[in-house]
Amino acid sequence: MPAIPSDAFRSHFHWLHSHGVDGEVLSVQKAEMSGSDLTGRNLREARLPDIDLSGAMLSGTDFSSADASRGSFDKARLVGANFSGAKLEGASFRGCRLEGVRFIGASLVKACMAGADCSGAQFDGADVSGVDFTNADLSGVDLTGARQTGANFNGADLTDTQGLEKPGTPAAAPAVASATAPAPAPLPAEPEPPVQTTAESETEPVDEAQEEESTTTNASVQPELFIPLQQS
Repeated sequence: MPAIPSDAFRSHFHWLHSHGVDGEVLSVQKAEMSGSDLTGRNLREARLPDIDLSGAMLSGTDFSSADASRGSFDKARLVGANFSGAKLEGASFRGCRLEGVRFIGASLVKACMAGADCSGAQFDGADVSGVDFTNADLSGVDLTGARQTGANFNGADLTDTQGLEKPGTPAAAPAVASATAPAPAPLPAEPEPPVQTTAESETEPVDEAQEEESTTTNASVQPELFIPLQQS
């Protein structure tokens, strides 16, 4: 397997800082870098499938968004390294020093971390389906929002581990909006008829014809005048 020449790292550095205008992305398949010292290197977005970095010094190295699927990191020192968003399907981290490593949003499907020291590592939002954590130190690890289907935690130290799913607990299904139509708004109440008072209800209606006749009769009757007779 080929080793990665130093000028390839320089070219990748220029590629990153020129946003792809200058240099070239680091792309090496099945590279042999076991025991190498790449402390603090920027390997962000590098394409390194099947790379062998077993026993390497990789503390603080940036592998964010890199492709290191099926890579071997066995017994490597990776304290404080960054694998956020990286593709690590089938990778092996057996017996690694992974304290405080960021695996945020990374894909670790069927990776092996048996016996690794992952204390304080961040796996929130990662896919750890089928990962072998047998006898690993997961104390203080954050698994919030991580997909954990089929992960093996046998013998692992789970002290203060956050976001650990209970065995047999299915992943929460996304909320589905109800298809039931909303209830129609209530119709406005009809106005109630006015309440009739007692005095109004007892008043008899006046006959207009009778009232007119009474007025005519009263107008035709004249009072009689008393005229005294004069004596002759």
